[in-house]
Amino acid sequence: MKKKKLILIIIIIVIILLLCLISFFILKKTKGETITNENENLVQTMDDETKVNVSPKLAETKQIDGLEISNITLTENSNVTQLLGTITNKTEKAIEESIITIVFVDKDGNEMTSIETYVKKLQPGESTGLNASTTFDYSNAYDIKIKK
Repeated sequence: MKKKKLILIIIIIVIILLLCLISFFILKKTKGETITNENENLVQTMDDETKVNVSPKLAETKQIDGLEISNITLTENSNVTQLLGTITNKTEKAIEESIITIVFVDKDGNEMTSIETYVKKLQPGESTGLNASTTFDYSNAYDIKIKK
């Protein structure tokens, strides 16, 4: 009787260990893969838990009043969403310093949030970096709209 109990306990321990190992490998395999969230926006999670938005719509070059916003990336880490890009003056004259509003939208065009950022005075053809952040996870935005 004692042998049967011992064998049963060993079998249960082996099953638990196998389930733990299988769970570990499944979770490890899904890290770093592209996933689709409930809004059908694409977000990739990196090994350091940074979320990277890979929406093709968000990455498209934007234009507003002679300014071109390109090389757009949107990431989130530790509940801070950061938008990076390049702003280029595409006009024949200098553009004075200004504040632009960046509106994050979902796939249906609904506003998720908006943030403002400063743009320095730009000479014709001159570029500068865009760096705007907010403290909440908006990494699943489908697109951004730029307003002056």
